[in-house]
Amino acid sequence: MAVLLPRNATRLTVSRPSTSKGACGVTERDLRERSVIYISNPPYGSLIECVPLTELPVMRGGAIILICSHLPALVARVAKTAPSALILVQLRPGHAIGLTDVERLRNAGAAGLSAVDSGTPEPAGLMQAARMASRTARGQIGPRLRLLGHSIPAQFEVFLEVLVDSPPSWRTGDWAAAVGESVRTLERHARRWGMPSPRRWMELVRVIRAVQAVQARPRDSVEAALAGSGFQNVRRTRGLVTRICGESPARVRGLIGWYWILERWVAARQEPPGHQSSLL
Repeated sequence: MAVLLPRNATRLTVSRPSTSKGACGVTERDLRERSVIYISNPPYGSLIECVPLTELPVMRGGAIILICSHLPALVARVAKTAPSALILVQLRPGHAIGLTDVERLRNAGAAGLSAVDSGTPEPAGLMQAARMASRTARGQIGPRLRLLGHSIPAQFEVFLEVLVDSPPSWRTGDWAAAVGESVRTLERHARRWGMPSPRRWMELVRVIRAVQAVQARPRDSVEAALAGSGFQNVRRTRGLVTRICGESPARVRGLIGWYWILERWVAARQEPPGHQSSLL
């Protein structure tokens, strides 16, 4: 079972009975002491159990972390330690979670919720939950950038949400018009707040969407996946993904999620021209 962290739900319940206490059936006190989490690195064939949190292994781009606790403080601690990883929270069978708790987990850095029949999760189930959670970027770019140490003014975060919901064909002028500003005013906002230009924000959102597109269509060619998702200039989009991610679309489609793109995008501002860091 895997569910997104919804914005309009009032209550979620994991109703499957527990068949094994295992690592995820311990008390909250034990969770605080042990900080039980599981990590899966690409190609996602196995899970690494980490106890305690300070023993986190080196994680590559596309890493998935499953936290066996619904404590927001623990989620936040893991998210700050691994800001580019996709984080899921495993709920205990029979546990109900309200809207307030869902929002706290989201704000702490969780991307989705997951539940399994037994105490120890399986890689296949974790991958399914992670793919489901990575289908949207709505409401997530600002919080993930803050985990990387980059704050965004509230007003600009509203502008950014409009861009996230836009079609791939949008240009800077379309974005500016949608938020009731001119392109020059949008550029002045970015300079005044010490942020990247509107063009670079559009590139970020376009790359996230392109990666989501090729990940969602693993049986299609890269060109067909991009064209089928509304990208009109496939060749330019391929080049943009390679430039920002440091890898071709054919290679990044084997990853799950897009949080690592933010880290690459931020690092691109600080690296010399022509420098590329491998994700895989």
